Amino acid sequence: RMLSERHELNTIRGYEGLAATAPKASQFFLLIGLVLAGAPGGLVFVAEDLLFQSFLKSSGVAVVGFIFATCINGIVFYRLYNHLFLGRSRRESGWDLPLRASTVLAAYCLLVLLGGLFPRLLMW
Repeated sequence: RMLSERHELNTIRGYEGLAATAPKASQFFLLIGLVLAGAPGGLVFVAEDLLFQSFLKSSGVAVVGFIFATCINGIVFYRLYNHLFLGRSRRESGWDLPLRASTVLAAYCLLVLLGGLFPRLLMW
């Protein structure tokens, strides 16, 4: 939503090449997307591992479906990132995330990564 308001675009076609004009937004999007797709070290990885272990005990079909869904999730994220941020930029002047947005995203990344690396911290 922030990208569409800053660039005044209504379709996804105009966003190509934003990594050159918004490098911090690109880095946060990549980090958060990889963690949410289930990359090791994130909180979602721990949750997916618990689900995978329970599916292994209950049903082989569920394991195959879970692995397929996880792979599709990663592929869709990569394609979205590739389309939005990579490629030749159509914009001359750029913008980047304001300090307030960068701070909120950094705190979110820190929480998700610490929760994945040290899940006992979140268990009371």
